[in-house]
Amino acid sequence: MNRSIVLTVLALAACLETHSNNTQVIDKTNCYQCHRPDYEGTTAVAAADWTVPDHIKKSYATTCADCHITTTWFSHPEALFPIQTPAHSVVKVCADCHDSSLGADAYGTNTKCVACHPATENVGGAATLETSHATIAGFSYTTPPAGFTTNNFCLSCHPDGRSRKHPDNLFPQTHGGAKTCTDCHDRAKGPDTAGANVTCKTSSCHVGIDNKHTQVNGYDPTKCLTCHPGGRNR
Repeated sequence: MNRSIVLTVLALAACLETHSNNTQVIDKTNCYQCHRPDYEGTTAVAAADWTVPDHIKKSYATTCADCHITTTWFSHPEALFPIQTPAHSVVKVCADCHDSSLGADAYGTNTKCVACHPATENVGGAATLETSHATIAGFSYTTPPAGFTTNNFCLSCHPDGRSRKHPDNLFPQTHGGAKTCTDCHDRAKGPDTAGANVTCKTSSCHVGIDNKHTQVNGYDPTKCLTCHPGGRNR
């Protein structure tokens, strides 16, 4: 038997063995081998249906099992916003968080955060969510940031639903005089986690870095953190 045919048969057998009955969890690095056309096809599908994420444009990882399960493509994206672990593990059905009258679920567009987290929610002692955010420039329960609604504006700073302090030990929040999250983070490029959506080169920040780095081998103006992970000039 031709060697390539043998390898193909063995690979297929392994896939079927670990993917049997559409119920078993398979290694998340294996999905892309068979589902590459589905991954790359999201660009065309997204152009016709905004509820489908364009995996190419948004640079989604090819570890499909981060967001998908073997029984359906339309599973909850736990890697982006976990609801199977605290503090959102109390969620039982989609309607607990999503309001279909506000549009489709994609990207959390119809998420109704304020239904569970109103301005008056007590966060310890006499503090409420509104008073505890008083020191955050531009924060408002009534005027959501651009691109967000009153219902889901919480996602602008908490894209994965977690309440975290800025890792100043890794990258000072006050770098360059930044005042708000969106001074540095571009949510259109994904969540803030690990600085993945940081935009260093803007009209007001580091606009002239190209001229200073022309002699740097492999210089890429979109990947400043590669050489300056702490935002420092070393």
